[in-house]
Amino acid sequence: MKALPISHLATLDFHVQDISVYAPDISPTTEQKSISQDLLLFVASGRKQYATERESIAASEGMLLLIPRGTDFFSQPADSDEPCQEMVVCFRLFDKDNEEILLEPGIHADRSASFGATSELFEELIHCIQENPNHIIKHKTLLLRILSLMIFGNEPKHAAKSMVSPALSFILQHYCENLPVKVYADQRHMSESYFRKKFVEFVGKSPLEYRNELRFAKARKMHAEGYSMHEIADSVGFFDTNYFSKLYKKRHGHSLREEKDETLSHSKNI
Repeated sequence: MKALPISHLATLDFHVQDISVYAPDISPTTEQKSISQDLLLFVASGRKQYATERESIAASEGMLLLIPRGTDFFSQPADSDEPCQEMVVCFRLFDKDNEEILLEPGIHADRSASFGATSELFEELIHCIQENPNHIIKHKTLLLRILSLMIFGNEPKHAAKSMVSPALSFILQHYCENLPVKVYADQRHMSESYFRKKFVEFVGKSPLEYRNELRFAKARKMHAEGYSMHEIADSVGFFDTNYFSKLYKKRHGHSLREEKDETLSHSKNI
């Protein structure tokens, strides 16, 4: 069976089977691993190093990876101070004659997919697999949408990227300040409405949603270090601690305290 480049999937009539969440044999390790299924991996936060004998990929937040079955690779966290959080889905691909498709081994990375869109798709797929294991059609539909981001991710919105990328750097430097979106737009010499449109087109979320994600990431780190909720809220730009807590819980489904308790409980059970 000849191994195909992943780009060839764009021209094939294929279907997916055996979709599952995460695979125990791809946990962080410096030992060589070889997987028995194709997998899609999305880095939700942090950084991690993936390597084969021929290549090395520094996977950072927002990166989408495709690792075909049979790939021998190593993996390890790239930053001990910020654990890497990944969402992983395993599957098998078959052609129209029900013959399994073999993809070229290696670590195929795409940095151009929208962070927001990819994250939400992965979260929805994983939740559906876990909560509704018999909803096979929906599983396949969501997975195919994510595969499309991987296959066609390098064709996109270059104009939006060139317009918005400098604004991302500016927001990263000033995300703890309560600046209006107009300030971000002015940095790019764009009207506020046009800037919002291009920002959502490229990032997958609004400027304020993106800013809050940066704030929430810092808040999680500060909470793990033992800072009080008042100190955390004030540090990331919220003057009302209760409002910050409600906003965090609305976005993540749990409070910072609940998240920390769940992490500690999980650690004790390992």
